[in-house]
Amino acid sequence: MKYFMIILIVGVLMSQMASAQGWEWQNPWPTPNSLSHVVFVDADNGWAVGDLGTIVNTTDGGGTWTVQTSGTTNTLLDVSFVDGNTGWAVGDSGTIVHTTDGGGRWTPQNSGTTGNLSGVAFVDANNGWVVCGYWLVGTILHTTDGGETWTNQNSGTMLPLYDVAFADENNGWAVGGYHYEPLDNDTTIIVRTTDGGETWTQQFTGFSGPLHGVDFVDASHGWAWTGSDTILHTTDGGDTWTSQTFGAWFFPRDIDFVDANNGWAVSENDTIRHTTDGGDTWTGQFCGTMLPLYDVAFVNENNGWAVGGYGTIIHTTDGGDTWTNQNHGTMIGLSDVAFVNANTGWAVGEDGTIVHTADGGATWSVQTSGIYGFLTNVDFVDANNGWAVRFAAFSEPAILLHTTDGGGSWAAQYIGWNMYLRDVAFVNAQTGWVVGSRQGGADIIVHTTDGGATWSEQTSGTDGVLFGVDFVDANHGWAVGNGIIHTTDGGAMWTVQSSYPNCLLSGVDFVDENHGWAVGGRSGEGGIIVATTDGGATWTEQTNGTTSWLEGVAFVNANEGWAVGNSGAFVHTTDGGTTWTTQSIWPECWLNAVTFVDANNGWTVGGTGTILHYSGGQWVSPNANGIPTEFVLLQNYPNPFNPSTTIAYDLPKAGHISLRVFDLLGREVAVLADEVVQAGSHRVMFDGSGLATGIYFARLEAGASSQTKKLVLLK
Repeated sequence: MKYFMIILIVGVLMSQMASAQGWEWQNPWPTPNSLSHVVFVDADNGWAVGDLGTIVNTTDGGGTWTVQTSGTTNTLLDVSFVDGNTGWAVGDSGTIVHTTDGGGRWTPQNSGTTGNLSGVAFVDANNGWVVCGYWLVGTILHTTDGGETWTNQNSGTMLPLYDVAFADENNGWAVGGYHYEPLDNDTTIIVRTTDGGETWTQQFTGFSGPLHGVDFVDASHGWAWTGSDTILHTTDGGDTWTSQTFGAWFFPRDIDFVDANNGWAVSENDTIRHTTDGGDTWTGQFCGTMLPLYDVAFVNENNGWAVGGYGTIIHTTDGGDTWTNQNHGTMIGLSDVAFVNANTGWAVGEDGTIVHTADGGATWSVQTSGIYGFLTNVDFVDANNGWAVRFAAFSEPAILLHTTDGGGSWAAQYIGWNMYLRDVAFVNAQTGWVVGSRQGGADIIVHTTDGGATWSEQTSGTDGVLFGVDFVDANHGWAVGNGIIHTTDGGAMWTVQSSYPNCLLSGVDFVDENHGWAVGGRSGEGGIIVATTDGGATWTEQTNGTTSWLEGVAFVNANEGWAVGNSGAFVHTTDGGTTWTTQSIWPECWLNAVTFVDANNGWTVGGTGTILHYSGGQWVSPNANGIPTEFVLLQNYPNPFNPSTTIAYDLPKAGHISLRVFDLLGREVAVLADEVVQAGSHRVMFDGSGLATGIYFARLEAGASSQTKKLVLLK
C-alpha cells in the first residue's frame, strides 16, 4: 500500500478545523503538540498552552484533559487565569485570546502589536500586563478592563522582555536581555514597578546575560533565571539580587515557588529539581519522562504539574517525590493502519509498535510484537488473522509477524535473507503476497497459500523496486514502485502496465477489478496520483492540488476516496479523482497511511503516534456574508469525551432549533438549546458529569430538518 520514511514531526492540533470536517483526534491524547506553559488556579482546574494555538484544560486535577478551541494557529507562549473562568493566553504575532467561561469559548483581543508576546500576568479580572520579546522594543502592555483595551507603558528599556510577574496590582517585575553572538556580548534587564506600571525602574543584578523568567511569591521574595545553571534571588523586592546555582548540567526552562522556601525547576534535559530553602540548595527528582520539560506549576507544597515536548504532562501529589504521566497513548511514529470493521483495527510503526482498538479507536492498547524493529505495514482479513511487515537490514532475516488471535500473540514467519520487505496484502487467511526489494535494488514478490507457513518467489517482470501491493481477489492484483505491474492469475505472471520516470509510487488501492488509484511523488515536483477505470490497461494522472509527497490512498467506492502524505498532505475526492480538494486537517503532521471501512468510518496515522478518525462529518463553506449554506450538525469534539464536549452546528437561516441529548434507550438526558437562533455557526458545551460512561446521541432539529450524531462518554 505504501512505503515511506517516518520522521518524528510534531502533529498540529487544529481541532476546530479537524472536527468541522468529520476528523477527530484519537492518539496521543490530549495533544501531540509541545506545551510551553501551564497554570492551575486550584488542585482541580488548570490549563496548558503551546504550539499552533493548542489549549488543553482539566477540571479534575489532570485526571482527564480536554482540548479547547483557541481560534488561532499561532504558538501560545504563556497563560494566566485569575479564577476558574477568567483567563488570557498570549503568543506569537501579537496574539491575545481571552475567556470568561473557563475556556469553553476563547475570543481574540487586539494587542496593537505584531511582536511575539512572551509573558502575561493578571492580578484580577481587570488588571493585567503583557511583555514582548522583540529586540529594540521593550514593550509592556497594560489593561484595566480585562483586555478590551491595551495601552503601552514606558518600560525604560529597548531590550526584549521575556517574562512578567506581579505580586499584587502595584508591585511587578519584567525581565529580559539579549546575547549578541558576534561580540559575545550579554545584557541583562530587570525592571520593577510599585505603582502598577505607571513608572518602571531598572534594577541591577551584577549578572550578564538574558533572563528568561521571573517568579515572585510576595512583594519581597522572588527569583529570576537564565539559560545557564545560575538563578538570581531577592528577599527585598529586587533592591539586591544574589546568585544561586543549580549545579552542573541543569539549564532551567521554568521555575515555580509556592512560598519563600519551596520551589521546583524544570529543564529541557527531562529533569526536575526541588528546593526547600529558597533556592540555596537544589536536589534532583526523577520525573519518569525522557522528553523536554518547558514549564512547571504548583498550587501547594504537594500538588504540581509539568508540561513539555510532544504534549508531555506529568503530575505529582507528594511534592515531586513521584511523578506520573497524565497524557496517554503511544508517541512512537505509526506507519500503517488496518481495520476489519468500524470497531476493530490495528496500527503499526517504529520500535516494533503494534496498537489495537476494539471500539473504533476510542481506546488503543499496546500489543506485544516480540521484536524491536520497524513495522512498515499491516493487513488483516478478519478480526483474528493478520500480518505485519518488518523492514530490516539485509544482515537480518526478512520476517513477517503473524497472529491468529487478533494480536493477542504474534509469531514470526521467516521469508529469507538479503531483502527489504515493504508491503503485504492478503485476500483470506491463506492467500497473500509481500513485495519489496533485494540487496542492490531489484524487486521481489513472494506468495503464500498456507497463511505464511511457506513462501514462494514470483517473477515480477520488472527490475524496479516495489513499495506497495493490493489484491481484490485471489487472482487480480497490482504492485507499484518505479512503475505499475499487474497480474490476473494470482501472480503466476506479472506484466508491466505503466512506468513513471523520476517518480516513486508508494501506495495503491483498488475497489474492484477496474477502478484503482496509485499515489506517490515525483522528484522535485511533489505529489502524484494516477488512476485507472479499466484495470490498469490505461492510467491517467490526476491533478491533486498538493505539492507534498503522498504516502497512502483509500477509496470506499469508485467515487469517494482520500490520499495522505508528507507535511499533512490530505486530499479528498467524490468523483473518482476528477477533482481533488485539499482538507486542512493537521497541516504539519506527517501522515503515512489511511484506511476506510465505509464512507463514514476512516482512520489515518502518522508521526508521533498520530491517529485521526473520520466519522462522517462535513465541512460546509460559508457564503460571502459568512453565513453557512447548509443545515449541519457537526461531530462533537472531543469524542470520546470526559466530562464535557463541544457540539457545533451551522444554520443557513434564523429559526427555532432544538438540540437535545438522548441515551441508548431513547431517554432524554439533556436539553442544550430550545430557542430561536440566528443564522450562522454555533457552539454549545455539553457537560456529562452526571452521566454514566456510554453512548449518547445529540439530535438537532430546525423546522423539518434534523440530524443526529453519536457521542461517546468515557470516564
